[in-house]
Amino acid sequence: MLWIFKNGKLFEDKNLFINNLDIAVLLLYMHLFV
Repeated sequence: MLWIFKNGKLFEDKNLFINNLDIAVLLLYMHLFV
């Protein structure tokens, strides 16, 4: 969530938060299981 805090959009843009969260989960999944 650090990139969100840096951009100051933690609560300002929930859609951005959801998109970044999905990407983070996907990258984590790929890193662990691929």
